[in-house]
Formats: sequence, structure tokens, C-alpha cells
Amino acid sequence: MRLIPGCILRELSGRHMLMVYPEDGSEAYALEVNGSFAFLVKTAKALGDFSAEDLGSALETEYGLSPAEASEETDKALAIWKEEGLLK
Repeated sequence: MRLIPGCILRELSGRHMLMVYPEDGSEAYALEVNGSFAFLVKTAKALGDFSAEDLGSALETEYGLSPAEASEETDKALAIWKEEGLLK
């Protein structure tokens, strides 16, 4: 998996904003995301190609989550990314 190129994370006034420029040319939009979600976006972009396991391992290391907790959080993020069309 990989994030679409038009998926850009910005920090504005202490808030994490995910700017999305869809590949199909439809209107751009922004999503406000929390810190762990922003961390997953940064990690996914740094890795390029990634798996759910890659993201889960990064969450475990960064936040001290158990494998089950990290997997649950990763699954939530991936579901949102799929719903929003952010994955290639």
C-alpha cells in the first residue's frame, strides 16, 4: 500500500490537518486529525510502500502500545484512508 501523492500533512496553530488533493481531480479538502493519526501519516509517507504491520510496529515503538492496541489503531486509520480514497 501507499498513500496518494496528494495527501499532505500540515500543522496549523497546533492542530494536525491532512490536506487531500484527490487524484481524480475532484475538489481538495482538509481533515483535522489527532496526533497518533498524524504520526501514522508521517510514517506511511516516509516508508513509501507500507503494510498494516509496518504501521502497527511503528505505533508500538512510538507510543508503547501493545500489539493488539497498535493493530486496532492501525485498522481504524486504514479504514478511514480507504473510505477517503487515500490509498493506492
